[in-house]
Amino acid sequence: MADFRQLISGPNPVLIHFFDESYATSNRLDSMLESIAKEMGAKVRVLNISLDKNLVLARIMQINRVPTLMIYMEENLLWRQSGITTKANIIKVLNSLNQSVLLFLFIG
Repeated sequence: MADFRQLISGPNPVLIHFFDESYATSNRLDSMLESIAKEMGAKVRVLNISLDKNLVLARIMQINRVPTLMIYMEENLLWRQSGITTKANIIKVLNSLNQSVLLFLFIG
């Protein structure tokens, strides 16, 4: 896996899905996250990270439950959700983050 800091360092939100291949609920999120990536285009980057293949990272990130979703922007954790959530909720969070950044840029 690429350096984690590089993956989360961009100016756009990075939605990370930590999953375990043996749990059906984690696998069901794949199509939903693909749909979000297509809808939002370049506004967001979606990454799926397997716990089985990234045990050290999972330990460092304190992933105790799957699925776990996180949103980073410029190396900052802005949102974290363990368990199932809806597509509408994720899009709402992403849109609010994009609006917050635009507001900051406008004011700043």
